[in-house]
Amino acid sequence: MKNMSLDNVVDLNLNTSRQQLSNFSLIESNATTISLENQSAHKIVYTNTNKDPNFPLKFKTMQIFTIKDGQLYTLSYVSEDSQYLRYLPTIENMINSVTFTKDTGLQTTGNIDLMSDPNIMRI
Repeated sequence: MKNMSLDNVVDLNLNTSRQQLSNFSLIESNATTISLENQSAHKIVYTNTNKDPNFPLKFKTMQIFTIKDGQLYTLSYVSEDSQYLRYLPTIENMINSVTFTKDTGLQTTGNIDLMSDPNIMRI
């Protein structure tokens, strides 16, 4: 990640996504800030479809990239297109609660409990 700017990271990700994802369609690409620290970041939102014609699904993805102290962080939210807005407020609250620490990198603050919803998995 050394010597790569945030713009380079975004361009590389977009080029890879265009090549590898079926029916890739960029919806949004803009500078933003994340976390309680107003960390500079870049957000992209796009749709794509599943490659398996027997299992046709349309997905919507939001990715936010930021570089802090030379370390790249990528926050991703992927959902079926039809369900994207359902969880977006919760995802945005999580993104806005992010803090950076020297020892552990990226953490969220606050009490956001996604495990109460059976449709969301904690990774």
